[in-house]
Amino acid sequence: MKSKLLNIFLPAIAGAAVVFALLIGIAFIRDGHYTFSYHEGDRLFYLIFVPAAFAIAWIVQWVFVIPTWNKLIQNRKVLGLKTYQVIALISLIGGVLLGFLFWDTSFGINDLLAGIAWSIGIFAIYGAVNVLTLRWLRERCHRNLK
Repeated sequence: MKSKLLNIFLPAIAGAAVVFALLIGIAFIRDGHYTFSYHEGDRLFYLIFVPAAFAIAWIVQWVFVIPTWNKLIQNRKVLGLKTYQVIALISLIGGVLLGFLFWDTSFGINDLLAGIAWSIGIFAIYGAVNVLTLRWLRERCHRNLK
């Protein structure tokens, strides 16, 4: 039971932490500093959107990622695709969908392409950290069983 809970919660937290740290790092490089502002909109973002995003990530981890991961461990493939191909496909589909979801048409096609590129990168980093964390947890559990 403990292992199942770790497989759901830890990879999602690790992936989100790495993405968040990279976004802060990019903001720091771009602007020369990063500060948490205390505007009302930011407070709502941190109080509502971030917990909701974690809840969605945990549900997706439980319903989709863990079964796919278990199938990858058993067969080494899902739908004929290897692990990195699954991550790439999910990153591509998720990035395009997210790019379109947040696209403001008044900014033009360049804004859409930039949003899609950022989203694909975020999905790819999150997916890679997620799989690496799942692999680490699997190896750690097998080591403890011996």
